[in-house]
Formats: sequence, structure tokens, C-alpha cells
Amino acid sequence: MTEGVLEINLQGTTVKALEAKSWLGRMFQKLVGVKTVEQEVATQLQYLEKVYEVFRDLGYENLLSLDLNGKNVYYDEAYTDKDFQTAIQLAVKEEQEEAYHVEFTVHGIDGNEENEVEVNMYAQHEEGDMPLVVTARLNQPSAQVEVFLTNVKDKINEKFGIESGDISVDEDYEEESGDEPAEESSEETSEETATESTETEESEEDKTL
Repeated sequence: MTEGVLEINLQGTTVKALEAKSWLGRMFQKLVGVKTVEQEVATQLQYLEKVYEVFRDLGYENLLSLDLNGKNVYYDEAYTDKDFQTAIQLAVKEEQEEAYHVEFTVHGIDGNEENEVEVNMYAQHEEGDMPLVVTARLNQPSAQVEVFLTNVKDKINEKFGIESGDISVDEDYEEESGDEPAEESSEETSEETATESTETEESEEDKTL
């Protein structure tokens, strides 16, 4: 299994002040100042639909889950095909003042149910943070994961009319999922076998004496 991450910066943000609601919070803000964040221009629904269209265009339409601000809105226990519209309708019905973080997972990439791509969209985020992060965990070599994320990046750039995207592939993640534990296990087995053999020989010598 290999993990690859694609980070994309959209165009157009406004600076928003996060005013504290409690009196204690307001007192604290007087001491340290009011915290500001960047607010993306695209509405949450436009954001979600455009990004999902990318996966639809690439042939991946099966959602595993969809969360709004950390609350699970949709989870597909039955592995339903082409269920994005069902999930988006549930998201629209959610009575949330502002959906600043949307996360959804596309599963069954390339026909393998173990392969998943997690998409995090932040309409509101700290300055310098990326508003769109795509994390692919695929049972494929690093080169193929990079090709997959490059295709996703190109499609997203086309949808939003931008040129953005940095891709990184976690080689260590792939190595940790490889055969190293099995090799260590075989070495331990060999050592145990050798120890047992030595103990048997010593036992036989004792009997002879």
C-alpha cells in the first residue's frame, strides 16, 4: 500500500476575523488579538460538486463517507454504486451555520475496495494552509500513485481554471507495508530453531554421561 498526497491552492480568498462568542474568549482576544483566517470565495456546494466531478470524470463515483465539520452525514455500508447525489442531498439538508470543512472518501479505486482516496476541503483555513488536500492510499507502486494524483491535479486545475498542485509520495509508508516484518519473523524462527537444536544436543549429551 502506498500513500500519496496532493495539495492544491485555489484562487481568491477573503480575510475573516474569528470573533469569540463568550465573554472570557473576548477578554482573551483583547490580550492576544483577534484571530483571522482565509475564507475561500467558492461556496461549499460549488466546491464539493466541482471536486467530485473530477473523480466522476476519471470513472470513480462511489462514496464511502461524507463529513461536514467533523459530523458524519453519509456512510455507505452497502457499497452502493454512484451514490454521490444521495450524499450531497443529505449534506444540503444539514442545518449548519457554516460548513468550513468537508471531507469525503472515494473507495474502490481501480476496482479494489481496499483502495481509497480521502478528499479534505477547507473553505476556511489559516493563512498559508492549503484549502484542498487529496490523500490516496492505493495498493499500487509509487510511480502509479503519482500518475493517478497527477491526473486528479490536472482535472482540478481544469475545473477551477487554475495552475496549482504539489504531489508527494510516502515511500516509508510503502516500505512499512512490505515484507520486512515477515523477514524479521523468519530470522526469529531460525534463531529459535537453532536454540532448540542446541538444547536437544546438550540434553542427549547429559543422557550419555
